[in-house]
Amino acid sequence: MTEREKSIGLLALLAKGLIIHDKSRATATLGDRREYVGMSDICKGYECLRSAVLSKAGYTLEVQPEEIDGLNHKGDLARVLSILRKKITLQRGHWQEPGLQAAFESAGMKVMPQLEINVKAHGVPIKAHLDFVLVWAGERPAVRAIESKSYARLKSELYPSYEVQLYGQLGLLAAVWNQPCFAMRDSAGNLLFEGLTFPAAVKRQFGVDMPMSAQEVDIEGWVLGLSMEDARAYGPYQPNQTMLRTCLGIAEKIWAAMQAVYEGNATAAQLPYAKGFYPLCDYCDNCGDCPKFQGVEHPEYEEMLTRLSALKDTEKALKEEIEELEKRLKNAYSQCNANGDWILSGGQRFRVTDAAGRKTLDQAILRAELRTALNGDEVAVEGLLQRSTKLGAPSSRLYTGKIKPETMAQENIAA
Repeated sequence: MTEREKSIGLLALLAKGLIIHDKSRATATLGDRREYVGMSDICKGYECLRSAVLSKAGYTLEVQPEEIDGLNHKGDLARVLSILRKKITLQRGHWQEPGLQAAFESAGMKVMPQLEINVKAHGVPIKAHLDFVLVWAGERPAVRAIESKSYARLKSELYPSYEVQLYGQLGLLAAVWNQPCFAMRDSAGNLLFEGLTFPAAVKRQFGVDMPMSAQEVDIEGWVLGLSMEDARAYGPYQPNQTMLRTCLGIAEKIWAAMQAVYEGNATAAQLPYAKGFYPLCDYCDNCGDCPKFQGVEHPEYEEMLTRLSALKDTEKALKEEIEELEKRLKNAYSQCNANGDWILSGGQRFRVTDAAGRKTLDQAILRAELRTALNGDEVAVEGLLQRSTKLGAPSSRLYTGKIKPETMAQENIAA
C-alpha cells in the first residue's frame, strides 16, 4: 500500500466516523426532527423555506457511511476531502460546547446545557434547544441564554437568521416560564427531567429558588461566536413578543409545507426559496436542484470553471497563510523590545509601525447636522446629500458555485 493510499484511508476513516457519530448524536439528543419544528429550522426557514422544509422532510440525500468505503477503494481523495471538510464545519460547534460548559462551570456559573422547551403553538409542535442557560438567584435573579456559533472567521455582525433563532428562544423562555414544558438530557441523550416549569427545573438542578414570574427576572440572550483563535459576544437581546410571533409564524409555514409535501400536494419545485443573495446558499444541502440556480447548459465551460475554483482555493489558502505569518512576526516584534527599530534577520529585515484608522463618513450624523442647519427641511437635506454623492463607474461581477450532484433528488417526495 502506497503512502497516498494510506493517507486516503485515514481520512476516509475519519469521515466515516464523523458521519456515524453525527447521526447517533442527533438521534440521542434531538430525537426524530420530523416530528417537530426546531429553532434551528426556524432560523433556516427565515432565509429559505424550501431548504428548511426539504431538510426536515428527509428529502436531503445524505452521504452514507458505506459510500465512504467505496470512495476509499477508488482512491477518490478529492471527494473524501469534500465530505470531510463539510462534516468538520458542521460538527465543530458541537465539539466546542463541552469545553464552553466546563469553562462556565469552572468560573462558578450555574449552567443548564441544552435546555429543551417543548410547546405546541397553533397546532404546531415546536422544540427549542438552548445551548447554555446561566442562572443567578438571590436578590437580583437573572438568566442568560447563550447560543454558541462556530466560525472559520468571525463576522462583524450576526446573520439576521441567527438573531431570529435567539429571539425565538428568549421569547419562548419568557412566555412559558411557569408552564411544565422544560426538559433536559445528558450528553448521551438520557433524560434528566421533563415536564417541569423553569423555576422547578432550576430548583431541581441547583437547589435555588427563582421567581414564579419571568417579569421579575433580568433575562438576556447572547450569541457567542468562536473561531479557532478568537471570540466575540453579540448582544444583548431581550425577549420580544413581536419577534416571537414572527418565529411562530415561520414555524407554521414550515409545518404546513411539510404536510403538503408528505400528502403529495406540493413538490420541491413549488416551495418558496430565497430569491436574493444569501452567503449560506453555497452550503445548502438542497441547492443542487434549487430553481434559483437552474439555467442553460453549456458544458464547454466546465474545465475553465474548475480551474478558476482551484485557483480561488489556492488564493484563499495563501491569504490565510500570509495573515498567519504576519501575525506571528508582529507578535515576535512586540516581544523583542525593538522600539520602532528594524529587526535584521539574515538578508531581510522587518519592523512594525502603527497606522491611523481609515476615515469614513457617518451619514447618520451628517443627516442630523444638516437637519439642524436647514431647519428640518428633509427634502433639502436629501437633495444636498444626493448632489454631494459621487457614483462610481458601473462594473460587473462573476458569481460561481459548485453543483452538488449528491443532493439532486426526486421531484415529488411522496412518490
